[in-house]
Amino acid sequence: MKVFTVARLKPGETKITIDKNQLRILDKSYEFDVILDEQTKQDDLYVGLNISQLLEQFKNGISQVIFCYGQTGSGKTYTVNQLIPMILPQILESKFEISFSVLQIYNEKILDMLYKQQLKLRYKNNEFVPENLTKLICHSQEELVKLYNKANKNRIINSHSLNDFSSRSHCIYTFHGQTTDLQCEFNIVDLAGSERLNQTKVQQIHESVEINKSLFYLRQVIQNLADKVQQIPYRQSKLTSILKKSLNGKSNIVMVICLNPSDENLQQCQQSAQYGVKARQIILQPEQQQDDQQRQIKELKQQIINLEQQLKIAQNTIKSLKQNQQNQLVQQQQNNIQMEQINQINNLLGQNKKLRDQLQHINDQNFVLSQLNHQMQNENQDLRDKINIFEEIISEDLKKNKDPFKKDWIELFQGEGSNYLEIIINKLQYYKQLQCKQNNERILMNPIHQTVKNSRNQRSFSIGKREFKF
Repeated sequence: MKVFTVARLKPGETKITIDKNQLRILDKSYEFDVILDEQTKQDDLYVGLNISQLLEQFKNGISQVIFCYGQTGSGKTYTVNQLIPMILPQILESKFEISFSVLQIYNEKILDMLYKQQLKLRYKNNEFVPENLTKLICHSQEELVKLYNKANKNRIINSHSLNDFSSRSHCIYTFHGQTTDLQCEFNIVDLAGSERLNQTKVQQIHESVEINKSLFYLRQVIQNLADKVQQIPYRQSKLTSILKKSLNGKSNIVMVICLNPSDENLQQCQQSAQYGVKARQIILQPEQQQDDQQRQIKELKQQIINLEQQLKIAQNTIKSLKQNQQNQLVQQQQNNIQMEQINQINNLLGQNKKLRDQLQHINDQNFVLSQLNHQMQNENQDLRDKINIFEEIISEDLKKNKDPFKKDWIELFQGEGSNYLEIIINKLQYYKQLQCKQNNERILMNPIHQTVKNSRNQRSFSIGKREFKF
């Protein structure tokens, strides 16, 4: 949905041509949703602006805004004075409690038109609000008409060469609708006309400068909204600050471009028509507007729901963390048990290795002892063999009565000897001496035996100095 644009021509001779929904001014064409020519009557204005549809949406809680824009003396205030009497009866028929307020912006000052007082602009809930603006509840059309007339008497007007009753301020008429859960507004904005000093020849030049400057800032806002710029310069003037709520895209907007089609104003008509064409590109998404308190309650309820969800998520997270922590503790305990078992196994393996080493050492000792035993058995066997030999020799000596230890042997063999080892040692020494003696005798006798052997082959032999012959 876009801004609904209407072009309204002031009666008079003109070179502007109309072709259905297009205006041709000089060499350019401008398209509008509706074009109202100089023959338009009040009923045609009601139909052309879709007033019935706007009021129906207002009754459903959707805010409405009607802008009247154009150069000075183009019929803006005249159009507003035709509109308000038409909408008063039907506004009161809505389900809302209706209150009425009027303010004007003059030289960047905000003035309450019901009670002549200057207001301060306060920023609240992402919008600019005139502080202490008078809002009077109305129950009848007569009350609204009286307030409307009272406000118009307080409007600042002046005369110049183009208009004897020129509005010198921007004026905003607002019907406030309020229920227990909804609030909406029906705004009619009568903008002061753009001026050229060489045409108007006004004495209060500062007024014209402030009017043109605020309109310039409004055109910038419209341009940025149409181009979908993120940062909109609402704060540049009091007018754009107050209109932020109406231009935020949540309200229906009708832009009435008022044109004074005389030859000397054609260039300004082009500028106004271009302004309307640009406004026609703004995208709107009208919606019901809840009461501030109800909206806050709803927001708080939503915050509670969000916090409950976050709390639930946090609880689940904590539960999950606790479960993970318990699992980690169990896993840690299992790991500790496994480590203890591994350490025990390693200790057992170490002890087993030590036992294997000890067993190997014992086996080695057994092997050594076995070898020693075998060696001792061999030595014992040798000794037995020698003893057997000695026993045989001794037996022979005993038979021959040659043994000086005969008595000892007899006692030994008869079991009466007490020093077996000593007897054997002595016996061995004796036989050793005897063997040495026999060897010596053998050495001495060897030459004799040799001589005797040799003599067997000779006829004579000699012993010393004596010689023997055969």
